[in-house]
Order: sequence, then structure tokens, then C-alpha cells
Amino acid sequence: MVCLSVERIFPSAPNTTSVRSLLNRSDFVSCILPPSPPANLLFELGIAIGLNKPLLLFADDPRHVPFDLASLRALNSDLISSEALDTFLDAFLRTIAPSPAKRRSPPNRKSSPPDFWQKITAEVSRIPSLPSRSAGSELEALIKQAFKHAGFDLTSSPGPDFGADFALFSPALNRAFGLPILVEVKNNSESALQQSEVDKLSELLREKRGGAGLIVTYKDHEKQLPLGLQQPIVIIAASELLRWLEVGSFADELVSTIDMFWAREK
Repeated sequence: MVCLSVERIFPSAPNTTSVRSLLNRSDFVSCILPPSPPANLLFELGIAIGLNKPLLLFADDPRHVPFDLASLRALNSDLISSEALDTFLDAFLRTIAPSPAKRRSPPNRKSSPPDFWQKITAEVSRIPSLPSRSAGSELEALIKQAFKHAGFDLTSSPGPDFGADFALFSPALNRAFGLPILVEVKNNSESALQQSEVDKLSELLREKRGGAGLIVTYKDHEKQLPLGLQQPIVIIAASELLRWLEVGSFADELVSTIDMFWAREK
């Protein structure tokens, strides 16, 4: 189980879309109510209630909570430091189901010819043997083909220097992020991915053009020099991306990786 804290993830004022996205991907929401809860805490609880998330509330005096929360059960905060907490949490967790964003749907094998993913994986592996002037565009075309085959909707960028090659949509991604995923495909088989290329995508995310970024490379980024990531951007090798798409886990893997980015950076 991964526990995330809103105030640690968003040390400065977060936007509503980001908070809603995080809460929407949570299996439940826990809160310790102070005697006079701040407005932002009540606002976040309101979002959680609107999303029908199970609530685990604690208060110094459960009999005196804000009027709007009086109908909800709150436990005495003394339980947190008692030996009974583990037993109670175990019982509570047995009553909740994973959030929709974490339920994996089995891949639709009927719509995928058995050799499709083998064929496209083989074509991607040929990228280093292609002329450098065409290798980048060929890799981008293959990645687009893979996303479309896996059932995702794509919208091409408005220009070659936009900072992202295309935007990615699906019902699961829309629920999780509220904005499209911006995808940039870079052939790093000859030269490493540059910080300036990452910064272009980061700027688009700061401008709220997308909910998160995805940079697809030929080689695994971990074998290159580390890059500074100031926005939720996932860098992934094409071979790993194809594996996610083939087994139908792309949306789950992306959400999980970005959750870890937020927890690590904040």
C-alpha cells in the first residue's frame, strides 16, 4: 500500500484538477481533523465525498466536528497511537474495493493478431540501422501505430517545434489526469536525450496543456546522464512501452509511475 499526503505532494497551492486527480486514484482518504479545520482541508474532504471515496476520519473529540461532517463517523485520534490501530485498519481495508484507476482490464486479445506486437517490436529494433535523418520519424510513426492499435486516441501537435509530437487520450487517462498526456518521441540511439528537450515538455505542462508528459526513447534512459524533471514526466524506452501496451497495463503503469514522481519530488 502506498500512502500519499496532499500537503507533502503540493507544498504550495495546488490546482483543483491536480487534487481531484490524486483523490480520484486513491482507494480511500484518511484525515485527522484538528479542532478548527482549515478551509482547504474541508475543501479536499468535500472532493473526496463527491467522488464517493471511503473516509477514515480521526478527531480529538469525535462528538464535535464541523457541522457539514457531523453525519460521518469520526474516531478518536487516540486510536492512532494505540495497539488496536492495526486490527482496526485491517478490518477497514477489507471493506473497501480498489479504485477504478487501479483495476486492470484484461487486454482485448481478439482484436490483436498474435503477430502484431512481435512485428512492431522487430520494426522498432531496426531503428539504429536506419539513416539518422529518417530514424526519428520512423520511431514516432511506430509508436503512434502501437497506441492506436491499443485503443488510444491521438491528436498530432500543431507544429514541429511544439515540444510534444502528439496528445494521448483514453477514458482511463481522462479520469486520472483530466487533461491529455503529451507524448514526445526521441530517437536516442546515437545521441543522448537533452535537458532542453525535456524542458520544452515541462513548459507545456506548466501552461496546463497536458496533465502529464511521456517521453519515449529508443534506449533506456537510465543508461544515460540523469535529467532534471520539474514536472510529472515519465521517460520510457520504446521496448518497455510496447510491453505495457501489449498486456493492457499502460494506463495503470503511467498513473503509478507519476504517483511515485509526486511522492519523490515533494
